[in-house]
Amino acid sequence: MLSRLSSFAGPLSPTFRIPVGGFTSDGLILRYVIGNTNSYSGTSSVIDLVGNSNATLVNGPTYSINGYLNLDGLNDYVMTNTSLNSKLSPATSSIVISYFTWIYPQDNGVIISEQGVSAPLNTSWHYSPIEMVSGTLKFGLWIEPGGVGSISNLNSSIDVPLNNWHYVGLTYDGTTMRTYVNGQSAGAKLISRVAPGTYSNGLYYGIGSTDGTNMGDGTYAKMKFGDFHVYNTALSQQQVLNNYNYTKSNYIYTGSMSIWIDANDPESFSGGSVNDLSGNNYTHTLSSTSSTIFGFKSFNCTSVSNNYLRVNGTGPTLSTSGYTYVAWARIISSSATYRTLYRSAPNDHSLLVDVGNDNLGFWDNNTNSFKYSGYDVTSIEEKWVQYSVVGDSSSSIFYINDVQVGSTSFGASGNKHDYFGGIYGQPFGYVGNMMLYNKKLTIDQIKQNYDALKNVYKNGDFVIDNIKTSLLPSNATSNTTWSTSTGTFSATMAGSPSYNSLGYTFNGTNQYGRIPSSTGITDFTNTDTYTIEVWFNPSTGQAGGEAEILEKWNQFNQSRYPYVFRYLQNTNLVNVAVYDGTSPGYRNIEVPSITANNWYQVVGVFNFTTDVMSVYKNGSLSGTASLVGVGQVSNTSSVGIAHRINPSGAAEIMFKGSIGIIRMYNSALSASDVSKNFESNRVTYGI
Repeated sequence: MLSRLSSFAGPLSPTFRIPVGGFTSDGLILRYVIGNTNSYSGTSSVIDLVGNSNATLVNGPTYSINGYLNLDGLNDYVMTNTSLNSKLSPATSSIVISYFTWIYPQDNGVIISEQGVSAPLNTSWHYSPIEMVSGTLKFGLWIEPGGVGSISNLNSSIDVPLNNWHYVGLTYDGTTMRTYVNGQSAGAKLISRVAPGTYSNGLYYGIGSTDGTNMGDGTYAKMKFGDFHVYNTALSQQQVLNNYNYTKSNYIYTGSMSIWIDANDPESFSGGSVNDLSGNNYTHTLSSTSSTIFGFKSFNCTSVSNNYLRVNGTGPTLSTSGYTYVAWARIISSSATYRTLYRSAPNDHSLLVDVGNDNLGFWDNNTNSFKYSGYDVTSIEEKWVQYSVVGDSSSSIFYINDVQVGSTSFGASGNKHDYFGGIYGQPFGYVGNMMLYNKKLTIDQIKQNYDALKNVYKNGDFVIDNIKTSLLPSNATSNTTWSTSTGTFSATMAGSPSYNSLGYTFNGTNQYGRIPSSTGITDFTNTDTYTIEVWFNPSTGQAGGEAEILEKWNQFNQSRYPYVFRYLQNTNLVNVAVYDGTSPGYRNIEVPSITANNWYQVVGVFNFTTDVMSVYKNGSLSGTASLVGVGQVSNTSSVGIAHRINPSGAAEIMFKGSIGIIRMYNSALSASDVSKNFESNRVTYGI
């Protein structure tokens, strides 16, 4: 068990998984998976993984990297772009259909609507076949007895409570509509459905859209939306159950939930208070902390000056029959203080790491003592893992990820939830979310939570401590804008350079990028150390034999540069330098054996505390130089990507080739840190 945990190196990137005997692909004519980056990557379009019809996000639904969209219930919806009539079997005339969706309903409204055109909404034939009405899920299909149209519908026989994830949908085999909730039959009805091809227009689907031809509500749906599957066949009950069992691992377990706080859902956190997603309104206040962004968000609870999240007012009581806390967190390595993840009032700590060591356990207020679980957190320090504790009035069982690691004979039942993330100078670390349940979760439910979010909370990819700028190939989605994974700003691209999964390619004449000046992010004026990392692939034919890969230089005639990475084609060198604007204040290190048409990582570490400049190539030290006599260097010039910015702001000394990753830290990376960054990306670049 422990060897499995100690080898944990973080999740792989999400992939489109087709398991043997799992998800049904026969007859599938549409598939959206918001949690799959091949289907959705934060743009205004959802990509159909089958290739028949993409969809448009209308009026700005917000996106959570947890794998879903938030529809606001006011005017947000998602609409397919291409008619699916031609994909029916037989085309146009078929009445056989199945469609299913993962939803987290937060109010009444239309879940799915069928439309004759994609826009304007409700201007051709239309009706709502799946809808939440007065707290009841309703299913229906369009019929025309005697030439008068209506919806033949039925209520779900299975309760579908708000603020829970559900997999809902229906099948129609030509005579019978069968409805399902979470893989189970929710009712059936004989219906003479009218084929969409009967009408002159097409077959489109609106997700969350209003519809005037409805089953009693008709409004826009306020909900979270994840998957949507459409088939031109009537799935069997076993196939529906298989699809549910396969896809549910993408969604956290939400039954009997008291609180759900999540830094990566804009409905929960976008600054200010941290809102409860469970529907129970136990919002939290951040104390002396803010979100820290590593490509995903988390709450910074690393300081001894009381960084924590506290429930507003009085929190829920932990059930005497059982409760469960779950959170993704990254514990700090220092054992100088206690490290508290969960605290309840009066003063029990459901999950705490002891002071002076790395023992995980429970703090019992009645005996004023720490109760050791038998598990040491050393192997998971500074790593993202899921922490869970299942307790009652007399016991606590601890889990890391989806593995039970220890237990104690003490519990916090009857107490009220109060804090998480640290309290009273007991900082835990970075915390991404917190879920509290008023029941004991099973190991399968804990595993479901782990599987749902393991691709969000990344470990071992690259060093994230003190990172201020991170331009990654995954953010290269436009030839005009390169967004940062740290969420701070965007680099502006000029001349429309091409881009792909490795980064941007520049032509050496009129294509380049610029990172805006920003104090503490690209301008390290308040620190004595900084690290700049760049991945690049030079081409032959550099104009004049010299080109600037990355440079923060002389815009506004400041005549000094905190860093420059210059490629010298004739000597196959990269020159990394710093210059404070004075005659003695120049230092440089030459990195040899840089040849065209090959990828390289070059890292400059500018440590003005130790007065040493270090440069690395492909994870190994290339050279050092003394910084004695070099003053603290800063300027307000933009950072030139693939060029130098001259005093008037014009571009010169253009780089021809590709640039893939740019990272900036306001600290001095160690040799092991540089190597870690190299190892995390070398396979991508074929090194």
